Amino acid sequence: MTRRLGLALALCLALTAAGRPDGPPPPLPVERLIDQLGSRDFKTRETATKTLAERGEEALPALRKALPHPDPEVRQRLGQLIADTERALLLAPKRVSLKFRHAPVRDALAELSRQSGYRIELQGGGPQAEFVTLQADNVTFWEAFDKLCAQAGLVLQPHHDLSGGLMVYPQNAVVPFTDYRGPFRLAAVNFYYNKSLSFATLPRNQPPTGQRSEQLTFTFSVVAEPKLPLLGLSQPRLTAAVDDQGNSLLPTPLGQPFESNYGFAYYGYRNMVLQTQVPLAGPGNARTVKLLKGTLPVTLLAEQKPEIVVEDILKVKKKKFEGAEVTLEIEEVREAGATYQVQLTARRGGKDNQNDYTWTNSLQQRFELTDEQGHKFVPNGFNWNNGTPTSVQGTFIFGAPGGAQIGKPAKLTYYGWVTLQHQIEFEFRDLPLP
Repeated sequence: MTRRLGLALALCLALTAAGRPDGPPPPLPVERLIDQLGSRDFKTRETATKTLAERGEEALPALRKALPHPDPEVRQRLGQLIADTERALLLAPKRVSLKFRHAPVRDALAELSRQSGYRIELQGGGPQAEFVTLQADNVTFWEAFDKLCAQAGLVLQPHHDLSGGLMVYPQNAVVPFTDYRGPFRLAAVNFYYNKSLSFATLPRNQPPTGQRSEQLTFTFSVVAEPKLPLLGLSQPRLTAAVDDQGNSLLPTPLGQPFESNYGFAYYGYRNMVLQTQVPLAGPGNARTVKLLKGTLPVTLLAEQKPEIVVEDILKVKKKKFEGAEVTLEIEEVREAGATYQVQLTARRGGKDNQNDYTWTNSLQQRFELTDEQGHKFVPNGFNWNNGTPTSVQGTFIFGAPGGAQIGKPAKLTYYGWVTLQHQIEFEFRDLPLP
């Protein structure tokens, strides 16, 4: 009898515990949180917005699906959540995990390519080392890339290949001062130090002043993952520059941010690596820069969208094609030996940036010529007849990629570009001074 009472009591306690919510409540479904964006209660709307933002990529499909919501405030909040989430995902670095023990270098490069989704091509023969032993757990792409290249004796070519991938070539070298910032890798390039004394003409009746001068310039490069081509850099802004004696090297008083007087460099066309520089105060007797940090504004190519697609391109002659922002007038397409020449006029609409040549500079990179199977022709240059910031007339030349089997041109695509402005923080330590 006692045993039965004990079993009954244990069962009762277990049922009571199961019905009591001791742990945290289960998370609300994304759809329920979206409904709360239209709540009459402000705190409820704010909490739902914050929670959806924390869900990130997981919530994105449902947010996009709900965007045509009848409530204008819900639409506004959804639009901001989608934009913020997409930006965060775009600026998040690819992360990889590599584990090799005496593995062939080409196999290691192939695995890094597989995990990242980026084409990596080895140029110029075999690497310095045939095998690598490496373990890297959940690191950013550039960290893994540099560790692998350092072991294999490879360095990065300073440009994408024609398919938007990366090219490496054998060289027994390392990059000693690097700063990894998400999808970006910043590398110190050099210091340039110039000291001068002018005595060509001296004042006769007063002590000479301003005859001596010294200039110190720091140059560094920034490289982006292939998913985020660089379109340009703006002026770096220094927030700290301290030598090994504790002295500030900022050209302005200590603690005041300094914006470089080197010009804005927004060329418009896709780049993988760009360089910039900042001036510093003279180093005196210092031997190293203990700390140099600041921010670098960059312009990125966030997305390419097909705006105009011309089918049966070889049959097109004297036809006009309208896009959202651009109009193409194709005069003719002709075969010239191993190349195809597309003669056209491109006009950009809109009233903004009427004196901005960046669209003109990038125009050749916005066209893509493919055959019926989607194989891409290689752009071989562009002959200008005339060009303005809003109108370009000339001939685009395309050729078959080297060694590849490719058919006749079938489709010409013009891509509209979506750009993104971003501030990269950078920091270098213990840089040797000249």
